[in-house]
Order: sequence, then structure tokens, then C-alpha cells
Amino acid sequence: MDVLEVIAAKRTGQHAIISWIVRNLTDKVLTLQNNLGVIKLEYVNDRLLYWNDGNNNQPFGLKLFKETGWSENLENLIINYEDVTQHYSFFSKNEIYRGSLSYDRFDDIKVKHGKRLVILRNFYNCLASRYKQNISGEHPHPYDQKFIDIWKDNAKFVINNPKQSLKYEDWLNNPQKRKEILFDFFSINERYSPEMISGRSSSFEKSNYNNRIDEVNLPQEIKDLIRNDNELHYLMGTLGYQYKEI
Repeated sequence: MDVLEVIAAKRTGQHAIISWIVRNLTDKVLTLQNNLGVIKLEYVNDRLLYWNDGNNNQPFGLKLFKETGWSENLENLIINYEDVTQHYSFFSKNEIYRGSLSYDRFDDIKVKHGKRLVILRNFYNCLASRYKQNISGEHPHPYDQKFIDIWKDNAKFVINNPKQSLKYEDWLNNPQKRKEILFDFFSINERYSPEMISGRSSSFEKSNYNNRIDEVNLPQEIKDLIRNDNELHYLMGTLGYQYKEI
């Protein structure tokens, strides 16, 4: 089978982007529901299986993945890893950042082609969404130094591997970039644009997705972490993101 490993920080918009990939690949609409319980596996059709939040559901997912026989006949597997560094993988024995069950359980699963896509979103907007989700109690995503380090790690991958990367803003506004991603990864053309796709529910009901940081009141210690992180500022600038005084 062909495997696409997607890496993104939570609240990056990766669910919408993965839904867009799946729709263009299969014409099917992802439900983005846990239709197999806590395992978060979604059987799209006999060509494709989507595994959401794979790094947090290994024991259950691996068991079902094998017992169903999906691994024997599947053409495509898309796994979404969330809040991990750029090297995280189930499949490669050479990777440092791996799950505890990665190697012994996957040794007998044959991967034909393995590709990796790192998705990045404007730091401030991703931070604002994570912060709002945290204070609401709905999804307690870290928004402190741990998130900053993950964003910087993913940003470095995007800078060094442009053909294996996608900025959320480019997905929305750059048809040429979308075309390149679909063709390079799946040799298909875009038939469904972002306007035809829905992801998970937004942290904000009605707001400008480009300026959500102004809608939250960050703790002073988080502001200080950001202000004093010169590497973070450098990575933002290199990627075309504007530094914002907070």
C-alpha cells in the first residue's frame, strides 16, 4: 500500500486539508467522526483508510488494522500525526521519534511508497485557536513552550522540504500550490476546491481567520516566551509570516 503520513500541530486546519485530499482522491466525504470508537479509523472505501490522530491511538488502532485484514488489500493509508516533531513515524526503523509499538507490530505490513506531508499554519492564529480551545475546556491543547517547540520544528521541515510541505494559507489561497501537492503525491488533478470542503468545527464562530490572535488575551508568561524567542521570529520571517507585537 501507499502511505501518506501527515504531520501537523493541532488546530492547524489539517482535518480540512486531509478531507480535501480524500475528496479529490476518492470522491468520498470524510465524516471526521470516530465511527470505530476511540480508535479513530475511518474506512473510506476499498482503496483508502484514514487514521486520525494516529500517534495517540496506537494499541487499539494497530489491533483493528491487522485483525480486519485491511493491511493486506489496502491501496492507500493516510495517517494524521498530531503535535509531534517532523521525524515521527510508525514505519521507519531509522526514525528517532517513534511510537513504542511502531516496529514490532508493523514489520509484516508492506509499504509500497511512503510519503510525508507537514502542514503548517500561521503561528499566532494556531496559538489563538489552541488557547481558546484550552480555556473552553473542550480540547486542552498545550499553548506554552511545548507548542512553540513543535511549531518551530515543523517550520524547519517546511523550509527545508517545500515539496513535502503545505502552509494552510497556501491551501486556501494558492491554487498552483494545491495543484502541485495533489499531482506530486497522488498524480491527480484538483476537482474539489477548499470551498467545497469542511473540516472540524472552528474555535471561533465568526472572525477573520488571518487575525485571530487579537481575539484572545494571552497570559503574560506566554507573551514573554514569544517575545524572547529570536529563532521563532526568524522562522516566521523565512516562511513569509509577519511578526506581530503582542
